[in-house]
Amino acid sequence: MAQDLFLYETLCEQLAARIRRGGFAPGERLPSVRALSKAFGVSINTTVQSLRKLELDGYIEVRERSGAYVRERLPANESTGVVSHFPLLPVEVSLSEDILRYMEPHTLEQTLHLGIALPDASLMPVDRLMRLWRDSSRRQPQVLWDYSHPNGLPRLTKQLSQRSIGYPSAIQEQDILVTNGCMEAMELALRAVSRPGDVVAVESPTYYGTLLALGVLNRRVLEISTHHREGICLYTLEQAFRRGQVKACIVSCNGQNPLGYVMSAERKQRLVELVVRYQVPLIENDIWGDTAYAGDALPAKAFDQQGMVIYCTSFSKTLMPGLRLGWVAVGGFMIGCANSSRSAVSPPRRRRSWSWRAFWRAVPMPSICCACAANCSSRRWMRWRWCASHFRPAPGCSRPRAVACCGSGCQSGVIPGTCFSRP
Repeated sequence: MAQDLFLYETLCEQLAARIRRGGFAPGERLPSVRALSKAFGVSINTTVQSLRKLELDGYIEVRERSGAYVRERLPANESTGVVSHFPLLPVEVSLSEDILRYMEPHTLEQTLHLGIALPDASLMPVDRLMRLWRDSSRRQPQVLWDYSHPNGLPRLTKQLSQRSIGYPSAIQEQDILVTNGCMEAMELALRAVSRPGDVVAVESPTYYGTLLALGVLNRRVLEISTHHREGICLYTLEQAFRRGQVKACIVSCNGQNPLGYVMSAERKQRLVELVVRYQVPLIENDIWGDTAYAGDALPAKAFDQQGMVIYCTSFSKTLMPGLRLGWVAVGGFMIGCANSSRSAVSPPRRRRSWSWRAFWRAVPMPSICCACAANCSSRRWMRWRWCASHFRPAPGCSRPRAVACCGSGCQSGVIPGTCFSRP
């Protein structure tokens, strides 16, 4: 539950509002720390905290031995946003096995699946993929029969690396390992950069599968407050880094599940700058990145020049969930990830890799992603209206910028019970 703002946040909100109203013009120098402290009746330390948060939120830039200046380009949002606060205390993950019970309704055909992030089959090129799957089995039986290298087929890793041609910092072919889905990629990354008992920072709320993986691997969790439009609170994350207790952090910058936001490119850059400054590996879950239909969907990995971001994704949301074909760009952690791959991760099935390589050659992947995102965007409004007519009105709703549920059965019923029944 959200708590009252801390004093430094209150001051930060006041300064941000004044900047928005034009009280401080772009490029103008803010009063000194001592002057602001006296004007607002707060301590110098509180003022410094407020200015640091304003800097991370994109309102000001601090110039060495000169002071704080208003940025020429302000954040798109009209406020810095109020988020829930959590004590920076690591906790052990303890999720009940009952969580599997909530996945059982997925087998019911006449239900609207609001709890499982799964694309509708009508959005996927299923027939074409199945045809290529059969062709690869007939034409390359020996290749599909044999074991494959843990890194994946060389031709496939080359095609994967080419997806990053337009990134400021492209992904190299030799940095890619092919995995059985995105979750296996994330577990591989966690094993490479942390040990049992270590603390891993995560968004709050975050994807329940992430918490399950951390629990199985015996990692402790540190919740970082997260805004439904702007993403993870960079100031709070920096405070956790300063304490030196965080060994890694897991963040989803595009289409985060369950909030659905897409972080701005500027915030992604500042996130990468933070992990580089404090030398804390960032594990980026970008499984929904290809479905983003609003905002800048470049991953944080695109701005990683120091190899501190481990990029994890798969094609479950854009091609075929049952394909279970994922990959990880390991950055500067190749040795650790490669060792984890050989000891803990099963080799990717060659048939999947070969079929995907053939599909990539036959169909331009960017066109598939664009079509999927466009369809998902149109269906979002259909789902919005459907939910509004079946659920109790809420004081406010967020509008996701990527898809976490894009099925077609909007006329289907919902599961009866206290959670989904309308009074």
